[in-house]
Amino acid sequence: MMIARTEPRLELFSREEIAEEFAVHEANYELDVEVATEIAYEKLELMKGRNVEARAVIDACRLAIVADGTLHPSEFTMLQRIKMRLGIDDNPSPSALARAR
Repeated sequence: MMIARTEPRLELFSREEIAEEFAVHEANYELDVEVATEIAYEKLELMKGRNVEARAVIDACRLAIVADGTLHPSEFTMLQRIKMRLGIDDNPSPSALARAR
C-alpha cells in the first residue's frame, strides 16, 4: 500500500477508500477468480464518464506495471481490458511506461 501513500495521482481517493476496495477485491479473488474479475469489471464500468477518476485508476495501473522493474505482456493485456471498461482510449507503449518510472 506504499503507492497509496506516496502517489499524488491517487489523492482523489482517500487511503481508507483504497484500503477498503483492495480488501474487498482481495477477498473476492480468494473465493473465485472469475467472479471476482467480473465484479471488478462492473465497478470499473461504473466509472465511465468520470474521466479524472478513471485516469487516476489508469495511472495507478501503469505505476503498478513498472513497480517491479519487469514489464509483463499479461500486465499490458489487463491494462487494455481495464481501459476498455473505463472507456479510455489511449495506448502507451512499453517503452513509454518504462520512461514513466
